[in-house]
Amino acid sequence: MLTETLKELCALPGVSGCEDAVREYIVRRVSKVTDDLFTDPIGNLIVNVKGKKTPERKIMLAAHMDEVGMIVTGFTDSGFVKFDFVGSVDRRVVIGKRVDIHTDGGVFPGAIGLKPIHLVKEDERRRIPPVTGMYIDLGFESREEAEKKIALGDRVCFDAGITLFGDGFIKAKAIDDRIGCAVMLEMIEKGPAADCT
Repeated sequence: MLTETLKELCALPGVSGCEDAVREYIVRRVSKVTDDLFTDPIGNLIVNVKGKKTPERKIMLAAHMDEVGMIVTGFTDSGFVKFDFVGSVDRRVVIGKRVDIHTDGGVFPGAIGLKPIHLVKEDERRRIPPVTGMYIDLGFESREEAEKKIALGDRVCFDAGITLFGDGFIKAKAIDDRIGCAVMLEMIEKGPAADCT
């Protein structure tokens, strides 16, 4: 079912440049239908599928596996993680958001924070805080503790909580463009009307 496929895809981490989990999921699914697939040098997964007919011109369907997120750029003395955005992220909506930092040693949940309101000057209250004024709080107590578990360059995903609401609506991170991946997976598994890549 498309909804289940979408939920599984949206739960996977895939900040730009680190889409391995998404690619592996798709490969597992399409390998049951075709063995004509490969990953190119920059990480694109190319899948060739035989359809019910061969068109005169080649047909290519495309979707992207990556998602917006963050990258670890540093640490504060009190153990907070500094970051920058990967992709176009609206700073107005990220404060207080739950996030997961994906490391070689596992996944660390945290939340995006900034200077407490009682320390914010009046003119600062009227502006969107810059990313340099934000941090990720993982509950560490010192820079040393943070540096033991988190590395510069680790990717940060928004929390993978998926919510079904209304009449068939879904709220989740990475819907753009995991929905495209989900639709193509379902089409490949059911057998397309024509050969396609």
